[in-house]
Amino acid sequence: MKVDNGLINLHLKSTINELQLFDVTIDIDSKVSQLRSLFDDNSMIPGVIIVENTACNGVISRKDFFEALSKPYSLELYINRPIRFLIDSLDSIQTITLPSVMLIADAAQKALERPKEVFDNPILVENDAKFRVLDIYHLLLAHSEVNKVAMESLKEANDFKIELLSIVAHDMKNPLYTVKSIASVLLKSNRINNEELQNIFQIYDTTNQMLDHISELLNTTAIQTGKIQLKKQLTDLDEIISAIIYQSKAMIEAKNQIITYLPDKSQLYGAEVDPSKIRETFENLISNAIKYSPFNKEIVIGLEKRNDLIRFSVRDQGPGFTDEDKTKIFGKFQRLSARPTAGESSTGLGLYIVNKIIQLHNGKIWLESEYGEGSTFFIELESAEIE
Repeated sequence: MKVDNGLINLHLKSTINELQLFDVTIDIDSKVSQLRSLFDDNSMIPGVIIVENTACNGVISRKDFFEALSKPYSLELYINRPIRFLIDSLDSIQTITLPSVMLIADAAQKALERPKEVFDNPILVENDAKFRVLDIYHLLLAHSEVNKVAMESLKEANDFKIELLSIVAHDMKNPLYTVKSIASVLLKSNRINNEELQNIFQIYDTTNQMLDHISELLNTTAIQTGKIQLKKQLTDLDEIISAIIYQSKAMIEAKNQIITYLPDKSQLYGAEVDPSKIRETFENLISNAIKYSPFNKEIVIGLEKRNDLIRFSVRDQGPGFTDEDKTKIFGKFQRLSARPTAGESSTGLGLYIVNKIIQLHNGKIWLESEYGEGSTFFIELESAEIE
């Protein structure tokens, strides 16, 4: 009889190097008193392998053994008898036998599928016809560690993917800006005909869309890696909104829409924010209103002071949002029920980025919408006095 706290890996073999298994065997014709001594002398072993004619007969667990002997008169009855008499009196010494090449995840799943009444029973692990005992709880602990290592590996792989995407996106920006600049110059030329003008405008518009998508991708990777940094300064929000509306003029006119923006000019709308990031959020909501509103509709932009807060709003007459849409409105890569009304493109990242930027500013963003009746997005930020 031998106790061996040797190391075996429940691939069980290559996944973890500290999985403790026990080589504790006793012949089925040995006395029950000898089995009791084995358990008493080795407090860590979860069970003992029962051998009959050198072949593995199964395993009897520490728990089952002492529960059996604790019954009235059982100790006196069995203590000096061969182990086979005790086994015959037990309801079961059920166990499962797993090959040592089995993955820890698969082994844990197999163990968890056992009936509740035998869940605590130890497991037999076979390696080259040699059997060892494994505690179920040690296996589950190993499974937890394996999952932890796997998650860390996935995180490393994901971080690498994000970094690679960021590098590629950065590399794409410069040539696209060059194409956009050339197209912009050609659009102002008097030496091209209408057909050429349309082709150049399409190049300009497509390049612009690609640059928007790249900016969204870069923002998303920065948010995911925690690398986004705010450069706050005192900013006039009214100036930002007015500039966005002016630059959106071509989009508005193309759909014959009207934008109404009538802030109280007696008020100053200052806030301590990162102007480029806040401009990005306002621009996203305004461009979405244009994109998803039908032709010939009005878009109302609001800006008002409410005590120490400034509230920005964008109300459109688009399709609105369903209850399902509202549950995932600020999620990443979401496809909602609404569709652009003139074939414009969308990555499903815009509102996710807007929400994250507003959170970084300790602000608040929300949606009010009834399906079929348009929608209104609101943003609230802390105000600051403009001197």
